[in-house]
Amino acid sequence: MKIKDFIVPLCMGILTFSLFRYFSPEETTVTNNDKSFVAPISAQEVVEALNLDIDFVETKAVPSETITGVNTGKFSLDFSNYGGLIKRITYDHDSGGTMHLIETIAPDYTKESGAFLVAFNGIESTPYYYQLIENKKENGVTTLVYKSSTDKLDIVKEFKIYDDSYKIDLALSVTPKNNSKLKARVFFDGPFIADSNLNDIQKAVLFLNKGGIEKKLINDIKLFGKAHPSLFGLEDKYFVNALVNDPNGFASRAYFKTEHTGISDVIEANHSRDETKANSLETTSENASRVSVVLESEYIREPKSWVMSFYFGPKKTSEFVKVDPRLDGIFDYGILTFISKPILYILDLLYYLFKSYGLAIIILTLLIKLLFLPFMIRNQVSKNKTGDAQRKFKYIEQKYKDDPEMLAVKKAELAKEQFVPGLVTALPLLLQMPILIGLSRVLTNAIELYKVSFLWIPDLSLKDPYYVFPILLGISIAIRNTQFGSAQQKISNVLIALIVAGFTSNLSAGLTIYIAVSALLDIAQTHLQKYMK
Repeated sequence: MKIKDFIVPLCMGILTFSLFRYFSPEETTVTNNDKSFVAPISAQEVVEALNLDIDFVETKAVPSETITGVNTGKFSLDFSNYGGLIKRITYDHDSGGTMHLIETIAPDYTKESGAFLVAFNGIESTPYYYQLIENKKENGVTTLVYKSSTDKLDIVKEFKIYDDSYKIDLALSVTPKNNSKLKARVFFDGPFIADSNLNDIQKAVLFLNKGGIEKKLINDIKLFGKAHPSLFGLEDKYFVNALVNDPNGFASRAYFKTEHTGISDVIEANHSRDETKANSLETTSENASRVSVVLESEYIREPKSWVMSFYFGPKKTSEFVKVDPRLDGIFDYGILTFISKPILYILDLLYYLFKSYGLAIIILTLLIKLLFLPFMIRNQVSKNKTGDAQRKFKYIEQKYKDDPEMLAVKKAELAKEQFVPGLVTALPLLLQMPILIGLSRVLTNAIELYKVSFLWIPDLSLKDPYYVFPILLGISIAIRNTQFGSAQQKISNVLIALIVAGFTSNLSAGLTIYIAVSALLDIAQTHLQKYMK
């Protein structure tokens, strides 16, 4: 066995998959000029330190907690008069015909948890007990108004929740009393799904003035913030909670608060819910770290009002455009956005027609194969031509083995006659690589595949638990590549098939289905061409 017969295909296989990994990065970060800051560790430094402490007003009479539920049909929110905030958010996720409840904000029984707690600077300055003074729904918009009063201030919080989107409006009115010098801070938690399979890491999401989205890992944002942000929030793999509009300029600066909760909150689905919807509920995990956004105002010396808009929802382009088109830059399409977006649209369309994402992936694979069929046929013809040329070369070598000059002439004539450009055989692979990379970004990051089952696979966003499709892929590649060539080449091709199978065993099942079905269709095409020849 010649060493090149093994090394060349091995290097080609490693190069192909290295390119695949390289051009599908975890994150795309755009860097532009914007007003960011790094706060000092202590308040004695020149730059103002971050204000993370909250001191609640002490009251003797403690009212009972009242939970007010709002269900828009897209998500459910539990509001509490304790803090006048959102205590829990759950989403009805359609995972291929089965409904799962996904909880992104859950109560951990600390006063600070939830969304839209409003805190003030100073000792015993933050009201905790609110009164619900209005609860109405008109024209698909639910309005809740909470009010609280202390010796230092009066505060009114008006929430608007929309049935047709994941937009939440907060109208905030603050009236200082007794010459109080106040600064208001709005806190809201980032989304967190307690699913050990996700290995999810929250990231900060910041909008830059020149149109790019910048993301930072939580470990990099402890003292980091933005002055007068136009978009600011937190994301996980599938959801984002972010400020998207602040027309009255409430947020003079925005930053983050991280803390270790160490609390387990295991909640069973309410038995009053539909049984088909309540069969799965993701909740906050034990020893989790809560990460919150803090929006801080300027000093308030007179009555002031602000209106802010927020997006609290899944990473879906169709939902982003309803609230703020800039949010589409958060989704991890990768560098091949122009390919990923149409693929996701077609995949959703196929699911709408066939009611199965697994089947939709298989049909999408077939459509892509049909698109590249002319190139594949030409490639197969070129391979056959190369095989014929190799047989003729052997015949000529045998015939003219005693006449070196004539052998050289005949070889030159045959090489000119049977010449096949190397690009012709590589063209189908080169054309399919962008499709594969774009599809990988969709199948890896699209919430549409989360918890979606297909055949024996419980979740298409995770790897195949029994490695059936990676094994099928390895077998199909071995069969396809051992139909031609010498015995040594066949052995090296089998080794390549094993490497590919091992690589795909850690990919999402949805992507593995695409690759495996694509390889099986290649075999079917080869046999069909032989039959029609």
